[in-house]
Amino acid sequence: MQIADPAKVFNFIIEINGVDSWAVQKFTVPELGIEVTSHGAANYDVKTAGRVTVGEASFDQLKPLPTITDEVWKWFKRAQDISRGGGKLSSAYKKVVVVKEMYPDNVRTARRWILDGCFVSKISQSDLDRNSSDNILESVTLSVDAVDKR
Repeated sequence: MQIADPAKVFNFIIEINGVDSWAVQKFTVPELGIEVTSHGAANYDVKTAGRVTVGEASFDQLKPLPTITDEVWKWFKRAQDISRGGGKLSSAYKKVVVVKEMYPDNVRTARRWILDGCFVSKISQSDLDRNSSDNILESVTLSVDAVDKR
């Protein structure tokens, strides 16, 4: 069977409070898995489904200029602020992230990923290089509690 209109990887929208959706250049949906538990039965193993595991999500965004509010950095510091020596309650820093894969018309949503209980666990920036014209990208890793696809 031939696929007439395959989904395109570039056609997506990210919804995160305070983050400019159009600055996000790349998004990685977390890997999901089910732990396999086994027990013996005579001379073979019987395998059953165990706990669900959820990997990390990540995205690369264009680095905002200093005059723009840096919401990702503020989100990171709500979880743990090194300068103050602590963080806030999880209800203050965990967010829901919605990733929409769009139809070619860029109006209708083809698929929606809902990532629940997300917080920034790592931030890094692309290298600075005087011999390059590349945009500075900020890489953000999110810890994720649960994922649903609709």
